[in-house]
Amino acid sequence: MVDIQTIGVLVTAASVSVAAIYYAFTLRITQKNQELSLKAQEHALESRQTQLTMQLYEKMSSTEYLTDFMEILEKWSWTDYDDFKVKYGKEGDPKNWRKVWNVCMEWEQIGILMKYGAFDPNMLYDQWAGIYIRFWEKMESAVIGMNLEDEPRGGTLEYAEDMYYFFKERAALDRVDFRLWEQARLEKRASLGLRPRPAYK
Repeated sequence: MVDIQTIGVLVTAASVSVAAIYYAFTLRITQKNQELSLKAQEHALESRQTQLTMQLYEKMSSTEYLTDFMEILEKWSWTDYDDFKVKYGKEGDPKNWRKVWNVCMEWEQIGILMKYGAFDPNMLYDQWAGIYIRFWEKMESAVIGMNLEDEPRGGTLEYAEDMYYFFKERAALDRVDFRLWEQARLEKRASLGLRPRPAYK
């Protein structure tokens, strides 16, 4: 015959087992909810990134913006910063300066968003391909000139510093991507039994 004490031990053991099972289920549900919440946040971030990229693309595809951008890229030329100031600076030619401002401030905004982690520029990189690199190669001397000129007044790469950041970061990423691509190319040649050709630097 089973005594009361044994029944009490069995009931206690069963209660502890049920509590442990309940706790395990609750913990699993909590983890699952956290995973779902994290996925929802990631999806929302991706959606915001896409929406922001499309808004930037819409602005940067406008007739006004593209006209100014292509004019600077294809038609403007200067020999040094002093020549740039005379032809396109705010004192030299305010109309042209507004074009510089219109174009550069978009890249400045992208740099700010990128710096604070609010924008992943990879989609924008793909949309613009190498044209933005040509633009920066053209404008870099003018941007540096503006900052050097402003340095006695306390400026140190403050004019368009975030545009500068955007282009320098992209150049660094391009070098990393290119090195990885080069390594994969050399490995593929080796796997096919082909002699390695010199790697690009």
